[in-house]
Amino acid sequence: MLLSAIRDFYSAEGFDNLAQGVHILVEKKDLNNDQQFVLQTETSYPYFQEHIQKFDKPDTDIEYGVEEDNLKKAYELVNKFIKQELDLIKANKQLTKEKRKQAIQNKLNEVRDKILKLKVPEVKI
Repeated sequence: MLLSAIRDFYSAEGFDNLAQGVHILVEKKDLNNDQQFVLQTETSYPYFQEHIQKFDKPDTDIEYGVEEDNLKKAYELVNKFIKQELDLIKANKQLTKEKRKQAIQNKLNEVRDKILKLKVPEVKI
């Protein structure tokens, strides 16, 4: 979810190459050369894949249940936090257009790199 959000912000800000670079962490080719999402879900399928992981617009409309609604809210929250950071940069009138664009890229790179350094413990019961 976090990588998908960063990917979408890279794309929205015109950093298409960086967006594609992050997307290969979300979706890549399998041994049959078919595109597969790295994270496979069962209970939230196809919402999670179509509305969060997919780089393009969703192909299907999906009926929302509780789980899908929670995923949507979580994704919106992640996007809200990233947008707030970028809005601070965009509001800085002391930056030239070029420096503002570079600052946005730097901020997105910083968030991306922090996400990639996360260590998530797995608890099995």
